[in-house]
Amino acid sequence: MTDTSYISLFHVKQLLDREELGAAREEEEAGFDFNRTLDEINRDIIRRELIRMKGNQTAVAKKLGISRTTLWRYSKE
Repeated sequence: MTDTSYISLFHVKQLLDREELGAAREEEEAGFDFNRTLDEINRDIIRRELIRMKGNQTAVAKKLGISRTTLWRYSKE
């Protein structure tokens, strides 16, 4: 990243700017509106994964690292 033996403020700013642009691009690609509550975002993720996995609740719960009970709780709301 740098051709010196130390990291300059310029290099740190440059890296942070790149990170910020990448995060904004990822958010746009994901199509999520992050100006919502965490519960709303979680439900949206679960709905999308249920569609991708053709309704296979066990596979979705395993992929998201949650129990089927938690998946069911989010799905019913």
